[in-house]
Amino acid sequence: MRPPQKGGPGVFDVLSALNNLDGNFAAQEQRVATYVKNHLDAISNMTIGELADH
Repeated sequence: MRPPQKGGPGVFDVLSALNNLDGNFAAQEQRVATYVKNHLDAISNMTIGELADH
């Protein structure tokens, strides 16, 4: 799943991408994806640095 091109239609659906690709990520990426899916409310206000600390 690719994000939409600038000026193109649609909004990239991160949650669907995480669900569709779940289990197909490299180990570190899977840890991040799982954390994001399990903590959606918390991560919505985090910076990348804060997310990396978890």
